Amino acid sequence: MPAKDLESNRIAVRKWRAKNREYDNSRMRKWAKDNPEKMRATNAKRRATILRLTPSWYCDVTVKEIYAACPEGMEVDHIQSLNKGGLHSHENLQYLTIEENRQKGNKEHGGLYYE
Repeated sequence: MPAKDLESNRIAVRKWRAKNREYDNSRMRKWAKDNPEKMRATNAKRRATILRLTPSWYCDVTVKEIYAACPEGMEVDHIQSLNKGGLHSHENLQYLTIEENRQKGNKEHGGLYYE
């Protein structure tokens, strides 16, 4: 599929999800409930990735404090995605609104990190 078609498809999917957020979320929750073994495998894979990308100098307390202090309506985001080689450390975490985090997705920085 040409890149132009892929991008137009991504845009169409984002628009549909924005208009049908509740339906899409309920559909995803139903899938998760109907496929517990796949959810366990997905969650285990993510936990293993986080462990693999946790540096030896990692301070568990600092990262837990960042998650605990996350403001209402915000999510803790990895500035550089774990899938793109980012580390699970306090230096690679930021707060983003849920909308910004979904928009950023798994892109390289996504232009949405703050200093």
